[in-house]
Amino acid sequence: MAVDPATHQPAGEPEVVTKGIHAVDDFCVDENAGVAYITTHIDNTLWRVPLDPAIAATESELIIGEPIDHRFLGPSSAAWGRQNGDHGRIAYFTTDGGHTPPNPAGIIKPAAVVRVEFQREPEVGDVQHQLH
Repeated sequence: MAVDPATHQPAGEPEVVTKGIHAVDDFCVDENAGVAYITTHIDNTLWRVPLDPAIAATESELIIGEPIDHRFLGPSSAAWGRQNGDHGRIAYFTTDGGHTPPNPAGIIKPAAVVRVEFQREPEVGDVQHQLH
């Protein structure tokens, strides 16, 4: 939904930007790149979703989770880093370590805050990531 930047009030009707992503929990938006990064708590995944409703919902890209990454079990809250240059590049995600529900591999770890650094490849438009 478009939001008026001055009043923070709705400036239009809600729009569907993706379909078929199971167990959506939280997200952070990169307005400059026109994407949202969406966590799926019980599916242990992170998706990169274009915000333009004119782009097909199938353009969503699975960034983390296939195969399962045991450093990213039960991702929930998402937030951009607060340092200069972090927005759109460095995000932090809370995880429950795979406690709810236990992941398919049966691995349970302590809850954590995971730092993910996104690196754009300008020649192909792909986004690479690095977990810390």
